[in-house]
Order: sequence, then C-alpha cells, then structure tokens
Amino acid sequence: MATLVHRLQAAATDRDQKVSDVLRTALVVATKLGVEDFKAWCWRELNGYGVDDKLPEYRYIRGAPELFNTVLGVQQTWAPGRDLLEWVKQVRLPDAIAGIEKHAEGKAAGEFGQSLLPVELLSDEVRRKGWIPIISFSYAEYLRILDTVRNTVLQWSLKLEQDGILGGDEQFTSEEKSTASHNTYNIGTFIGVAGDVQSSQVQIGDGNRIDSVVAALPLDDAAKAELKEILEDLSAASPDEKPKLRKQAFEWLGKHASEIGVYANLVMDFLRVSQ
Repeated sequence: MATLVHRLQAAATDRDQKVSDVLRTALVVATKLGVEDFKAWCWRELNGYGVDDKLPEYRYIRGAPELFNTVLGVQQTWAPGRDLLEWVKQVRLPDAIAGIEKHAEGKAAGEFGQSLLPVELLSDEVRRKGWIPIISFSYAEYLRILDTVRNTVLQWSLKLEQDGILGGDEQFTSEEKSTASHNTYNIGTFIGVAGDVQSSQVQIGDGNRIDSVVAALPLDDAAKAELKEILEDLSAASPDEKPKLRKQAFEWLGKHASEIGVYANLVMDFLRVSQ
C-alpha cells in the first residue's frame, strides 16, 4: 500500500487531479505530521486569503490597463502616469483555489479576462465621459497560479521523502513527527512569498495597521503625516464620505509614487479593502 507521502506525490503529478483535491491531500499530510506552516498555507489556498493576509507573489496577476465605456467598448490607449504604471498592472487575487479553477476551466492561455481598477485613477473629466478603468489579463495567469500551487506541493512532498518521512499505514511514526519538528518546512522556502503568509492580527481599519503602512514609506514626516490623516479619515468614514477621501489618497499616490516605488502597493492594498 502506498504511503501518505507517495500518494501525495502521485496526486501532485497527476494532471487529471484538480489542484483543490491535491491541496486537500496535502492538508491531511500536514495536519497528521504537525507541520503548521504548510497546514496554514493549504487552508488559505482552499478557503481564500483574507484582507489581512499577505499574499504570496504568485497570487498577483499582471495585465494591461485599459479603459471601458458601455457605448464605445474597450480603448487600449489609456495609461496611468509612468510612476504608477507598475503597481496598476498588478491585481491582487485572493480567491479560493476552487474559484480560480472555475475561472480557468475551458479557457485557452490566449484568451483574456478583465478586472476593474479603482475609478479614482482617472481624472474627473474622463470619468464624466463614462470611462471605467480596467485591467486586461491573459487566462494563462490563472494557469500559472494553479501550476505554482501544484509544484509547491510536489516539492514539499519530495523534501519529506528525502528526510525519511513517508507515513505508512495512514499514519506517521513518532520518529517521523520528531524529524519534521526539527526540520524547517517554511512555505517561503518552496515559493516566492511577498511577506509572511501568516495572518496579521491587526484589522485593516485599525490605527496600528495604518501606522505600519505609513512607517514603511521612505518619505519625510510631512508627507507621511498627510497620508496618515487621509487613511485614518477613510477608515472611519461613512460610505458617502469614502469616495472623496479615496480620491485624495490616489492624488497623494500620484504625487509621491516616484519616491515610494513598490511601497505604493502597501497603500493600494489598504485602499482596495476600504471601498
């Protein structure tokens, strides 16, 4: 009878097995073995990432910013300011893996999908004309995410076997569990991670979260204070007040994007979940 780890390897290399099913098998192995880091990653992939979870790098999809109008359709000539272009071209994709499988089902890599971008990226004049900012991306981005998850599980299972951890008779021995506890099976060693995959205990609207976002920015105190005031007002604002404050935040981003570079993603993530 195949061991738990060998069954996991077989599942990860079988293209007929859905990635969501591979993850469930990996969850069983990680739980029985007591590898909490990998167990937590499996749960997030299966159930989706929360607003306070820092996404792995592979969970950001890249595409081309475009404009959409209900009468004129898609216009491909729009581009945000050069300093904003790089982080506008990336979209956070926290969905459960089953949802990504559904999106990718029956799609060819050459087909394209669209996702909305914040309307505050556009000037008032362009918005009054009925244009909506979107990002267009290849469905190959979904396939890339699925392959990354599958390959991550495979690499982990191969490392377990290399360390002599197999799990015969549907269980792991005390020796195997001891070996696992003395080895580091950090998810970051198998995939590129944008920060720790462990969930932050600070809610998006908390002052601590705002302080951490502002403190990370390479700016002078005046610029940081201006952003902090906007974000604090936004977190406490009513739905009717939020559009004006979000516009102020995007104007601040446009003014400082060249100075903060990739740190703009921290502010952008805050704005995405404060709508």
